[in-house]
Amino acid sequence: MHRYTKGALALVLTLSTSAGLAQAYGGIATGSRGSQHWQDPVSGVTVGPSERKSPVIVHAGWRIDENWAVEAGYARLMDADFAHGGRASSAESGASYVATRWRRPVSESVAWYAKAGVARNTLEVTETGSATEKAHKLRPMLALGVEYAFTPHVAATAEVASYGKVATRRSHMSHNLLQLGLRFDY
Repeated sequence: MHRYTKGALALVLTLSTSAGLAQAYGGIATGSRGSQHWQDPVSGVTVGPSERKSPVIVHAGWRIDENWAVEAGYARLMDADFAHGGRASSAESGASYVATRWRRPVSESVAWYAKAGVARNTLEVTETGSATEKAHKLRPMLALGVEYAFTPHVAATAEVASYGKVATRRSHMSHNLLQLGLRFDY
């Protein structure tokens, strides 16, 4: 697990033990891997990943009222390895975001929600025998989701989220995901 993921998970667990944070919530999710491409520097051929890991998204928020909240999170999105013609590359990408969340109840247990904010997308590509390429980009962040509350404090979530895109000279990552997760209300 990446150090940022460990830190965010520790923050979520710490918040869950504090009774004074009745308006706080936190969660964790995983999902689809988005799109990834790498261009071989010798042949110029664009290839997809030969191996990749599932993304991990952690977040924490503060409910302003029943419908509105402010949320921040970190997503470790696209760890991937690429191989072509004896050359290899590995990429690590992610996003940290701040967003407002609007929630609309459908029933006692079901609600849908929308998030809008800004995400800082990062990408680091390491090629065998080459220097590391790094890039970051600020992009709008949007998400639309549905939640099902098992209890007043635990809900399952499903959302479609777009964190944006980031690219280096030879690598491109699109951070659009279908995410499934759990949210814990304190």
